[in-house]
Amino acid sequence: MYWLWFWASRFLNYIRFKMTIKLQYFGLIAELIGCQQESFTLATVATVATVAELKAALFEKYPPLSSVYFNLAVNQKIASENTPIDATSEIALLPPFAGG
Repeated sequence: MYWLWFWASRFLNYIRFKMTIKLQYFGLIAELIGCQQESFTLATVATVATVAELKAALFEKYPPLSSVYFNLAVNQKIASENTPIDATSEIALLPPFAGG
């Protein structure tokens, strides 16, 4: 039975769910990325990902993005790193706002 557990645990480490989400970019972020919206495929180990996982994938795809401060909104609310996202989430990357 040990061999079954051993191979099953190794197999589970390689399972990835692919989630396609729609991202919207605004201001400086849109200029940096080169578009205002895109469908982004995120590979996760579960059917729900977090904002932190999304940011890591975005930094990998767009390295200059890691040097820019921005907020990420999920379903029209500013999100923290551990906010869950799924394929139905509305996600926007927002540059800092100025003014009063």
